[in-house]
Amino acid sequence: MNLRERNKARRLQRQRLRQARRNRRLQPLMEPLERRQLLSGSPAEIVLYDSIVYDSQGFESPAFVAGDLTGQDATGQATALGPWVRDGAEGSATVQTTVALGGSQAVQVDRVAGSEDRWGMTTLAPRAPYDAVLVEWDMRVDAQTAVAGTYGPFMGVEAYDTNATFALLGALYVDATTGDLITLDSNSFATETGYQATLGTWHHYEIQLDFTNVTYTVLQDDIQVDSRPFVDLGVATITSFTDAAIAAIQGAAGSTADSLEATAYVDNYVVTEIYSGFTGD
Repeated sequence: MNLRERNKARRLQRQRLRQARRNRRLQPLMEPLERRQLLSGSPAEIVLYDSIVYDSQGFESPAFVAGDLTGQDATGQATALGPWVRDGAEGSATVQTTVALGGSQAVQVDRVAGSEDRWGMTTLAPRAPYDAVLVEWDMRVDAQTAVAGTYGPFMGVEAYDTNATFALLGALYVDATTGDLITLDSNSFATETGYQATLGTWHHYEIQLDFTNVTYTVLQDDIQVDSRPFVDLGVATITSFTDAAIAAIQGAAGSTADSLEATAYVDNYVVTEIYSGFTGD
């Protein structure tokens, strides 16, 4: 089997895995529709649709080449909303061929002392108030060993709504020192979930944005680790999802935590919208 055939087989495998995960995630979205159907007495069938809004295709060629992630995939694969852009100036996100999961390329994210960096791509707004958005990716975070007894850096993904006012919807990070999985509460305070990642090992992550219940749920390897209201629910107007940024940020207060460096690898980044209704809607 040549390289092209292997990459095709890997893409098909990833699609099957995503479909299996998608089927497990749909049931919570059925509940508000079932209540609407019961109240209305409608005989119409409940229908759920999903649409992949953006698929990095494993950061493989030809959309991606080895080098700085910023500016790559200018056509956005399934949309015309590329390229990848950056907020920050110190760290780096680099498409490389040394470490990858299932393919030949992945993004290496490096946090350096004093840096707060994010990389993302504008994607979509939900079509209806009953929509959900799923952000999923594979990530390996290597252990930070330079300084013991501290926390961070945090390596992960943050989901935003920047349509009306700037709003953080949800976040999931891995602490590169402890391996703790971290989310943000409604005061934007970092909160330990009680779950950990094995540092130096690939894990699959997902942020589920539920616009019916205005909550976000996070998973590691298909296991739910936390569920919370949207982070900025009480302080911003939230109408939609616009982007999910790969983040490499300081994990604790103080100059020691600010000086810490860390490396993570990100692969198979996908954003999916699930929208729902009744037949005939």
